[in-house]
Amino acid sequence: MWSKLRAIRNLGPPPSPSHPDPQGKADFAELFANRTKATNLPLSTRAEVARLSAGRQATIRAACSEAAVSDVPFTITELRNALKTGSDTSPGADGITHSMIRHAGPAGHEALLKLFNSSLYKGELPSTWKEATIMPIPKPKKPGAYRPIFLLPCAGKKM
Repeated sequence: MWSKLRAIRNLGPPPSPSHPDPQGKADFAELFANRTKATNLPLSTRAEVARLSAGRQATIRAACSEAAVSDVPFTITELRNALKTGSDTSPGADGITHSMIRHAGPAGHEALLKLFNSSLYKGELPSTWKEATIMPIPKPKKPGAYRPIFLLPCAGKKM
């Protein structure tokens, strides 16, 4: 990598290609892709794949329709235990910190629990929990250089 950077800055000879024959490598990749197509399989193998396909699809549908062992609603005890851990970090765009959630009281915890369980049941997070506020933080010892910090809503992080 350093040799490539030096070459870009005209500090040394240009780097050698990463592969001695790039066109040959591309041709090989295309040949491999063509040789591994399902249509190139023997007829008996294709027939066996087709025969097993219906059974596989039925197994997948059955597995998707059954509730998984892990698909149980969160309990208030689990929520309270989760709220005991973690320190106050910078909040996301909503301005809600971990300590605000922690001290929300029984009614606030019940509402949050309903939101968590609804989200689990639907299989999706509220869209606002996916939005991040990006804050540039100066890098130490590098004036003018920054690193991005993504501030996410604390309720989403707790879930």
